[in-house]
Amino acid sequence: MSIEQNKIVSVTNQKTLADGASTPHIGHLNLKLMRQHLDRLTHATDEQLTFWMKLIGERCKMIVEPTGVLGLAGLENLITEGVI
Repeated sequence: MSIEQNKIVSVTNQKTLADGASTPHIGHLNLKLMRQHLDRLTHATDEQLTFWMKLIGERCKMIVEPTGVLGLAGLENLITEGVI
């Protein structure tokens, strides 16, 4: 929302496993950097986060918090969308 409106927009926190990424708004510096460097945004579901947490746990024997696998879920989406 903030990117589309080019200003900081506050939103009600959404219920998600990735509570580390669930903030009411981004900061001014974050918005500036995102406008400069992002081509697109994608949405990760809790189901995707759970899948990646389990996979990392099984294959790498590591416990990863949900926010830690957001990038993998995003990468999965971009591959599925044919972006990369």
